[in-house]
Amino acid sequence: MKIFHVMDENSSIVSQEDKEKIAILKLTETGKFVENIGVRDGQFFILPENAVDAVYLDYKAAMLRIDKAFNKQIDRKLLDQKSMEFHNKKAEVVRRIMEMPT
Repeated sequence: MKIFHVMDENSSIVSQEDKEKIAILKLTETGKFVENIGVRDGQFFILPENAVDAVYLDYKAAMLRIDKAFNKQIDRKLLDQKSMEFHNKKAEVVRRIMEMPT
């Protein structure tokens, strides 16, 4: 597996083929595996050198997508819960105001 930092892009140690792959990865979102190209991980570009590397990077990208989706669901459930708590407190305050003697 080849790993290049964003600053390595213009280095003479990077082959033209790898520079082209890095250019493609710059256009993709972080963590998305592009088949036969690689994956961008923040400031790093990870390029597979063989089929095993490609399978591993694809697996890691899939796990990242699952993790992001799971965290969004958790955040949504927490927001719904807090919204319901706020609504219940608001209803309680309104009920108490209505019960106050005039």
